[in-house]
Amino acid sequence: CVQRPPAGMQAQPLPPAWLAAGFTDKVQRVDESVHRRGTGRRSQTPVNASCAPWLLEYAAFHAEHRHRPDSSYLVYTCRPVMPQTNSHCLGFGDRFRLIAYLLRTAAHHRRVLLVDWASPHDLSLFFSPPPLLGASSAPAGRGAGRRGGTAIDWRITRAEAAALDGLKVHRWGGPMSADAMPSARWVRVVGNTPWMSAVGLNATLPAEKGGDGTAGPPRRRPPPRPVFPPGQGSSAAPTLGCLLRALFAPSAWLAAAVEARRRELFGDSPFEGVHLRLGDGAAGTAFRPGTVPTTDRRMTVDGAVSVMRCLASAGSSPVFVATDNARLKAAILAGKRGGGGGGGSGGEEVALRRSGGGGLVLPPALAGRFRAQGCADCMVNPVFQHNFTRESVQDIFVEMVMLAHSRCFHHASSNFATTVLALAPPGACHGHYAAGRCGRCECSTS
Repeated sequence: CVQRPPAGMQAQPLPPAWLAAGFTDKVQRVDESVHRRGTGRRSQTPVNASCAPWLLEYAAFHAEHRHRPDSSYLVYTCRPVMPQTNSHCLGFGDRFRLIAYLLRTAAHHRRVLLVDWASPHDLSLFFSPPPLLGASSAPAGRGAGRRGGTAIDWRITRAEAAALDGLKVHRWGGPMSADAMPSARWVRVVGNTPWMSAVGLNATLPAEKGGDGTAGPPRRRPPPRPVFPPGQGSSAAPTLGCLLRALFAPSAWLAAAVEARRRELFGDSPFEGVHLRLGDGAAGTAFRPGTVPTTDRRMTVDGAVSVMRCLASAGSSPVFVATDNARLKAAILAGKRGGGGGGGSGGEEVALRRSGGGGLVLPPALAGRFRAQGCADCMVNPVFQHNFTRESVQDIFVEMVMLAHSRCFHHASSNFATTVLALAPPGACHGHYAAGRCGRCECSTS
């Protein structure tokens, strides 16, 4: 029930820059002098931004205006306390799609984009801005600079964090019209606006009265001055990946953690990935009460195991599993420790059993093929709350990047899966499953 990637599409290698990166536990906060010199000492593999050429002009605009006294800023915000709104930052998928929308909005409204994702832990622990290359960039080594391009450095400095302290945080859940952008120098935003929402819509104004006192036709505000000269693009983008890859590359810490986990689980063998989202309120969850919406139920454990059986019957590659269900994850971790029943679909296919303690025991045909990382009873989903350990939060990012670089990523519809697809390298392969059946694996061309 699954078509494998073509022979030429083997395991997506991790970018070589990851393996050379150092290891740090420190938040990558840098002062203004570092920003003015560039993106810091750490080098990143340049990202091709030709999918939306305006990104290159915006990167130059961002670098030029980052610390000018007359600059205006648009700041994604997630902190335990956010003045004049509640403290809910929502799930990681919601956060990333809003940041992508804010990138487009910042370009349209001539604002410098910053990301103040400080909770549960600073995003710059896990991601850093890559340099951009594209059709209008000079080739590396010929005018592109030592790092191969200009990065949109979204990391806030200590001085910027101090300037933001106490300012109102706006909550956006939809597109902003051209006249809805606040005039303040610092505009802080949280919410879940979809990344492809319209930017800079013209708002209809009250009709102007004619000389005889009668109402004339409705008039419209003139569109805001574009960031770039006419003909050099707008803030549209073909895909979410085009935007997120322009902002986020794994940090040195995350790159090292993913590489270590990959070698621990799979060595140098190719592996596939699957995201089994059962729902925050599904049976078998271990999330703390009050931290997640308990009405979120998407799939049963038996339905998830049906997807696993489908994947196992289609090939012999091991499969990395990311799931929000503690009961299912515990069974996968136990199967790995026990050695399982061998690879392929020839293992004994027995019914899913419940152990005496209420846990699950995977059939031998599945136990040896499916692997997970981390722990089952310490999983978190920081939708409503903030006080989570770094160890529990960092597993989310490790799983996200593991899935993004799997040979084929299998998923259902969710904002988390959409983010994984966006962070995956061009040419990555994925398949959509539904109703216990896995779908065709297809490879992108961009």
